Amino acid sequence: MKKIISMLLALMLICTFCTPAFAVTDQSRDGGICGALATYALYFDGELWIAPYAGRSGAEINDRAFCGRSEIVDVVIENGIAKIGEEAFSDCKSLRTIELPDSVTSIEMFTFSGCSSLRSIVLPNSVASIDIYAFRSCQQLESVTICNGEATIWDSAFEYCSNNLTIISHKGGEVEKFATANGIAFKDIDDANDTDFADDLQVH
Repeated sequence: MKKIISMLLALMLICTFCTPAFAVTDQSRDGGICGALATYALYFDGELWIAPYAGRSGAEINDRAFCGRSEIVDVVIENGIAKIGEEAFSDCKSLRTIELPDSVTSIEMFTFSGCSSLRSIVLPNSVASIDIYAFRSCQQLESVTICNGEATIWDSAFEYCSNNLTIISHKGGEVEKFATANGIAFKDIDDANDTDFADDLQVH
């Protein structure tokens, strides 16, 4: 069966004139293309790796690429992925961690909505906007570090999240204004040096 899947993936890639960075192996349960110049491998332990083809920049993850995939637990997105599509990880109920590279420029509508096991996330400095309902109903989300203090955050981006949610960013910027206006706890990123936030500040 694995040989058949590998042959089908190879045929797909020949038709699209490219070769993926990832494909199905004995260690992975699924793999192939997930968007424009974007490839992925999902391993049996629930870890999902996404990388641009041949290290190219400007790669994109399709809308709804992994929507509802309850087997996904941890996600690592490598540098070169510029866009994560709408609802790309929506309703991934088991998703606990995600590492974003400093090439992602925005968080689209519903991208992580319904990720009810997600507790924290770091949005690198490259992220300039967070769209409506991006983290809607992430009921355990307690810590969001937004490294770009001037990022634009649309209304309802964090609707129905945990009451304990804290946004960590640079004091005095648009992010702090958003947190204050929406009754969300805010912490200055320069003061977030204690053990509770140390791991969150490790941007990958």
